[in-house]
Amino acid sequence: KSLPAGLKVKGDLCVTGCINLQSLPDDMEVGGSIDLSRCSNLGSLRDNMEVKAKLDLSDCENLISLPTGLKVKGNLILDRCINLQELPAGVSVGGDVSLRCCENLVSIPKDLRVNKNLILARCSNLTSLTDNLREIVKGNIDLARCSNLRSLPDNITQMGQGSNYQRTIPI
Repeated sequence: KSLPAGLKVKGDLCVTGCINLQSLPDDMEVGGSIDLSRCSNLGSLRDNMEVKAKLDLSDCENLISLPTGLKVKGNLILDRCINLQELPAGVSVGGDVSLRCCENLVSIPKDLRVNKNLILARCSNLTSLTDNLREIVKGNIDLARCSNLRSLPDNITQMGQGSNYQRTIPI
C-alpha cells in the first residue's frame, strides 16, 4: 500500500502499474524522475513535494487533488486522472503540464506556474479560465475539445489568428 519508509533513489523511480500503491512515504527522496502512471489507487502525495525531473501520474484514477506547494523541475503529466478536480495553490512546473482527459477538472489556480506548455485538451468540466492565464503559462495552451468552456479571458480572445492557442469553443 506504500513504498518503504526512508526510500532513497539516486536516479529515476518507476513504479508504473502498481495498483495496490495508495500513498508515498513522507521521507522518500528521488534524484530524478518519478513515474507513478497507472497506479490507479494512489490517492495522495505529501505536501511540499519536490521532484527533480518529470512526475508522471497519468491514469491515477483515485487521485482527487495534488499537494500544496508541489514543485516539479521537469514535466508534470496528469493525463486521464479522471477524478482530479483541481490543482492546489502554489504548484510550480519547470516544463509542460499535461491534463488531457481530466474529466472532473473544473478550474486552474491563479498562482500556477508553468514554464512551458499547458495542455487541457478534453477537460470536459472545465468551464472557465483564470484571467491571468497568459501570465502563468510561458508556452502554448491547448484547449481543444474542452466542451463546457464557454469563454476565454480577454487577453486570449484578443490574440487573433496565428496565436499560440489551440481551442475549440462551442457556440
